Amino acid sequence: MKIELENMKNTRDLGGMTGDRGRRIKKGKLIRSGHLWGASENDIKTLFDYGVRHIVDFRTDQEVTDHPDPQIDGVKYNHWPALSNRRLGVTLEKGAEKELAETMDYFLATPGQARKDMIDLYRIFIEEEAGINAYKNFLTMLSKEPQGAVLWHCSFGKDRAGTATMLILETLGVSKEDIIADYLTTNDNIGERMDIYTEHITSVRPHPKTAAVVRDLLCADADYINNIYDIVQNKYGDMKGYITEVLGITLTQQENIRNYFLED
Repeated sequence: MKIELENMKNTRDLGGMTGDRGRRIKKGKLIRSGHLWGASENDIKTLFDYGVRHIVDFRTDQEVTDHPDPQIDGVKYNHWPALSNRRLGVTLEKGAEKELAETMDYFLATPGQARKDMIDLYRIFIEEEAGINAYKNFLTMLSKEPQGAVLWHCSFGKDRAGTATMLILETLGVSKEDIIADYLTTNDNIGERMDIYTEHITSVRPHPKTAAVVRDLLCADADYINNIYDIVQNKYGDMKGYITEVLGITLTQQENIRNYFLED
C-alpha cells in the first residue's frame, strides 16, 4: 500500500501481502522506500505518526555523505551499505555532467550493456561482502522484534531496497509472483522522477537511444530480480538455503520473523 507523501513517491507499506500459511503481513510494520534526503517536514511527521522508529539506509558511504538522511527524534538510524563505493554506478546529480556524459557514451556505444550491467549488479548485491553484510544485519534486526515500523531505503527504492524487500518477503513466505509484482510497482511510482532524469540526461548526451538506456538503468525489470532467483537456485537450491547458508540467518530467527510480522 502506497503511503502518500509530498516528496517521497516510492514509499509503501508491505502490510496485507499474503505470506506463510495464508497469514497476512501486519500493517504498519514493514515499509520500503526511496531516498529520504528530500523529505519535507510534513513527510517526516507523516512517517513518524505512521509508527516509523527504525530506518535502514542501504546507500554507499559516498551517497550518505552527499545527501544524508534527516535526523528524526525518536527514530534509530542504521547505515548498512549494500554496495561498496567502488561499485557505485551512473551519477545523475547536476554538477557531474562530465562523468555522466562519459558513462552514457559507453552505454550508447555498446548496445545492451546497460541492461547487462544491471543484471550483474543484482548478482553483486547477493554475492559480494557489502551486500551480504547489509542484508544479514537487516534480517538479524528484524528477527529481534523491533518496536514500531521499520523503513528501509536506498536511492530510488528499487535495487538495493528491492533486494532487501525480496529477502524479507521470501522469509515471510510470500509467493515469488507477488514479490515480483511488488518490485515492479516501483515503475508506477517513479514516473515523474524518471521524466526529470531522462530530460536531464538527454540534455547532457542527446541521442535517439538515450531514453532507452535510462530506462534500463532506472526502471524495475523482472529480469533483474529473476537473475537473483536463478543464481540462488543454482547454488543453494532455494532462497531459504541462501538466507540460511550465506546470510547466516538461523531457522529459529526466520521463524521469529514470521511470528512477529505475520498476523495470527
